[in-house]
Amino acid sequence: MTSATKADTTVIAYYDFSTPGTPTQGDPAWNGWTSADLTYLEPKWHIDTFNAENLNGHGVGNKAMYAGEVFAYDCGGTFEGYANKYNEFLDWWGTVLDPEAGTLITVDAYINHDTEENWDYLYLQYEDAAGSMEKFPLDATTRQGMTGLHSNVFKSVSISIASGDYVNVDEVHLRWLAFSDTYVSDKDCLLYGYHGNGHTQLDDVNVYFDQGGGDVPQGLTNTFEDGSQIDWNVIQVPFVGDFAEVWDILNDVDPCVDNVTPQMAFIDYGQIPGVGPSSNLEWPYGPEGHVTNYTYGVAGVIDYRLDNAIWSPVLDIDPDTAGHEIRFGVYRHFDLTSMAGQFYTWNIRSSTDGFIWTPWRNRQFVYYGGPDYIRNHQDVTDLVTPGAIKAQMSLEVTTPWTAYIFGGSTPAPYYDDVSWHSYGYSGPAFAYREFELAQDNFPHDAARVRRTMNWPALRFFAISGASRRMR
Repeated sequence: MTSATKADTTVIAYYDFSTPGTPTQGDPAWNGWTSADLTYLEPKWHIDTFNAENLNGHGVGNKAMYAGEVFAYDCGGTFEGYANKYNEFLDWWGTVLDPEAGTLITVDAYINHDTEENWDYLYLQYEDAAGSMEKFPLDATTRQGMTGLHSNVFKSVSISIASGDYVNVDEVHLRWLAFSDTYVSDKDCLLYGYHGNGHTQLDDVNVYFDQGGGDVPQGLTNTFEDGSQIDWNVIQVPFVGDFAEVWDILNDVDPCVDNVTPQMAFIDYGQIPGVGPSSNLEWPYGPEGHVTNYTYGVAGVIDYRLDNAIWSPVLDIDPDTAGHEIRFGVYRHFDLTSMAGQFYTWNIRSSTDGFIWTPWRNRQFVYYGGPDYIRNHQDVTDLVTPGAIKAQMSLEVTTPWTAYIFGGSTPAPYYDDVSWHSYGYSGPAFAYREFELAQDNFPHDAARVRRTMNWPALRFFAISGASRRMR
């Protein structure tokens, strides 16, 4: 809740998806909005000296294979680190001498690793004959990946591959996978005990095959220095596709409300070559029976799921007006028990100079419900950097987990009538959901309060709507 009145609210921007000046129904128009396939990411593995001097005692100037990036702003340590939604591939291929025999594969390396413990991981994997990526036991206890803080750790791990379980009869495919979830990293400044060391640095990497006669090195040690042999290759991760489009009229199954004006949706009617069209006989009310893509688009496999956004034009906001709210109309038709595991969500970002931007920020929830049209109001006062002069909105459809994938999708979501409102406000303010309050007992959901640098007021707001935590 907030203690401030919103009587002095100013509409900073309003958007529908009709051509200005046309009749009520209008012609479809983007009106300055753009779209983005959030599954298409530039690879983050690269050779760098950052945080590599301690590895195997090599000292200043040492190079390593690094999963991380440079940011435009500082969270209080360095301008580098790792971000959310990493799914970064570093691959190696080799051929066994005797495909009729099994092979003990050993990989060793010196590793720096610094991620949110138990949520973000470094995995070492191998591909089996069926195409599945299986894990090496990087962590001897959990036999899973590496997580948390590790400095100059030497790891030597082995796995046995039986004859008949090679790739393409006689090949071995290995992968270092740098993974992070959707929340808490160096980039969003929420990583507790921030170090800014990046996700992972690898150095002096070796691969050995043993087919009964002892370990045989597969090539030279990969030191990643200039002119050295490099057998590990940075791979572009598969992506799903951008399906965003403005439609003139969209059908719905809301028994009470219709919208006969143009709306933005993510319906797959075959616009991406080799993909779709997507249909679902259970909910065939989309254009020509088409629905939002739920068959993993260009990638075509469940590991890569739809995450498609539309972005507003950049907005001018008053740095002296502290209160902000976004509003949008959405047609939702999402079920947790029988559909494709899709949700809708929103984000905002801001800038104090128009050049350096915050990360996209939200409540770290995704939303579901319907079938119905609703008007969504989100107070974003605490998400806007104090003194910001620019802001931008994002609306999305996303499939964050496999746990809720039970069937086909619907044509939802549809977006329309999007606006940004500013109002006079003085803190403090608070953001919470009812079940997170202690009331006369402990809260149902764990909560932590962290000091955030350069934020002058502690602000919380009530959060409403059916939602799931983004994890």
